Amino acid sequence: MSTLEMLRADERDSMAVLDIWLDAANWMRAQGIDQWMPDRFNLSEVAACLTGGKELFLLKENGIAAGTFYIKWSDSLMWEDGRAASAGYIHRLAVGRNHHGRGIGALMLDWAEQYIAESGKAMIRLDCMADNTRLNTYYSERGFQLVTRIDTRGWSANLFEKEAKLRCSKEALLLEAGG
Repeated sequence: MSTLEMLRADERDSMAVLDIWLDAANWMRAQGIDQWMPDRFNLSEVAACLTGGKELFLLKENGIAAGTFYIKWSDSLMWEDGRAASAGYIHRLAVGRNHHGRGIGALMLDWAEQYIAESGKAMIRLDCMADNTRLNTYYSERGFQLVTRIDTRGWSANLFEKEAKLRCSKEALLLEAGG
């Protein structure tokens, strides 16, 4: 049995978040996935996610950082459909390599869905590189629908969304997942 805790990250969590991002970026690079570049991530990047309308979260399992993501309440860079006010946008979802394969990513998506729904938003949105077949499949399997593909400046992204539904409390999700 494990204890799972979702925390709003702060400055004290910066290294844990950075470590997870770097682990994910290095793993992607080793797999030949062109999505996150390790040299792009640093403590300044984490600090930028602690401010500016972003809500950075850190999932801990038995007190150890297991995963992270942030939520924005608008994303005009990727989404220009005029429905921004009705959605929450998930970015930088990543699971630490030592916690991989145990449903942590799915748990974080479910928790984020509850959080977004409790915030009065109707939709959850996210994006990923169009060429990352594995991640595109993962999001589809989690109930996200492909909305469109964006091709710009030498890269392509797929935009996904799903309805944000209140199913249970965020706390109940963590308790259930912890076993």
